[in-house]
Amino acid sequence: MQDDIVALFAYERWANRKVLDSCRKLTADQYVAEPVPGWSSVRSTVNHIALATEFNLRPLAGDSDDRIPTEADLATVDDAAQLLEHDRNHGLLELSCPLSYRVTGRVNDRRSIRKFCR
Repeated sequence: MQDDIVALFAYERWANRKVLDSCRKLTADQYVAEPVPGWSSVRSTVNHIALATEFNLRPLAGDSDDRIPTEADLATVDDAAQLLEHDRNHGLLELSCPLSYRVTGRVNDRRSIRKFCR
């Protein structure tokens, strides 16, 4: 299972690079515009990807940083790419079992995911 986790992280990095490369082809106005009223902008979607990745990887990396970057903090494609690169640099490709994570909302509740690494 360890190889599967590494493969999933590698796939996510590949997919994020493809999305970000496509976003770099947009003008600044296209990047922030809602395609149709009520739909999220590309920037908002990229922001969501970067934040979701960050919040999912922080506990695995043992990072207790609780700061939440705003959409203004990730105003450009390169800002989002920088956050995603930070996530990659958490060193998660070198995960070793046992690995534990903290369940959100439950203080001091750590659960082992050793069974997922077998």
